[in-house]
Amino acid sequence: MIVMKFGGESLADAAAIRHAVQRIKEALPRKPVVVVSALAGITDMLVELCREPENAAEFPLRASRCKLKFHDRHEAVHNDLFPACHFNMATAGRPEYVRVTERNFLDAVAMAHKAGSMHGLRDLILSYGERMSAAIVKELCDSEGIVATTHFPPIVIADYEPEAMVLMRQTRSECAAIISDVDRGRVPIIPGFIATTPTGRLRTLGRGGSDLSATVIAAALNAEELILC
Repeated sequence: MIVMKFGGESLADAAAIRHAVQRIKEALPRKPVVVVSALAGITDMLVELCREPENAAEFPLRASRCKLKFHDRHEAVHNDLFPACHFNMATAGRPEYVRVTERNFLDAVAMAHKAGSMHGLRDLILSYGERMSAAIVKELCDSEGIVATTHFPPIVIADYEPEAMVLMRQTRSECAAIISDVDRGRVPIIPGFIATTPTGRLRTLGRGGSDLSATVIAAALNAEELILC
C-alpha cells in the first residue's frame, strides 16, 4: 500500500486532474490511497472569506463574491472534464456526492452570512476546498474505470491544543474503513487539511495541512511509501 498526495498545483485545472488520475491508474498495482488538496488558489479564496468583517455591511458582499467564485472555478474544471454533464446542483446526471458537497458549502456560507460572523464556522468553510477537490477526483476516477471511494479524513487531533497534536491511536482506529476498501481493490480518496477532535469537532490543519494529512495517514496505515505529487 502507498499514499499519494496531490497538491493544489497538481490539481490546478482539468488537464492537471486528468494527469493525476492517470498516475493513480498507473499505481493501482501498489494499492494507492489518495490524499488531495484543494484546487490551486481555492484555499486562499476561502481564507479571505473567513476573515472577520470590519463591519456588518462588508460580509454579505464578500460572501456573495466568494460563493460565485467557488462555483465558477469548479464549474469550469468540471465542464472541461465532463462536457456532457454541466456543473449545476440541479443536474441529475452529476453524482450525488458532488452536488451535496457544493450544496453543503453554500449552506455553510449562508449560515455565516445570516450570522454576520465566521464564529464557529471558519474550519467548516475552509474544509470545502479539499472536499470539492476529492469529489471531482473521485468522479473522474469513476469515469476512467477506477473503483474509488471517498472517505472523511481519519485524522484525530487533541481538542484544546493551539497546535494540531495528532492522536495516533485514535487515528489508526479511524483508518479501518480505508484499509477495508484497499483490501477490496478500491482506491480511497481523502480530503487533506481536515481533522476532527475526539468530541467530533471539525478542525483544519493550517498551511501545509494536506502534506501533514498525507504524512499522518501514511504512518497510520504503515504505508510502504508516501509520494508527494
